[in-house]
Amino acid sequence: MAGYTDEVEGCAKDVVHAVDVLDEERHLLSEHVPLDETLGDCGCGSQKCAILESWVNKMRAKAGKDPVEGGSIAPETTIAEVIENVCG
Repeated sequence: MAGYTDEVEGCAKDVVHAVDVLDEERHLLSEHVPLDETLGDCGCGSQKCAILESWVNKMRAKAGKDPVEGGSIAPETTIAEVIENVCG
């Protein structure tokens, strides 16, 4: 897997875009942000994380996967972990 948000491709790029929508400070698809940054670093508090978790579960359902456990997507979750939840 790529190490930075501007290097991702395919499914991971979709995930970075979803996080990018919630990050009000940066443009993650064009800025060199490490994937080990947390959602909290991206300005996502519990409310935004809940929105992202809902999206993650929709993507998992499309892929025939079980939903993530409630509260799995939290401010301390890394971008890489979100990618793994959707694309892994």
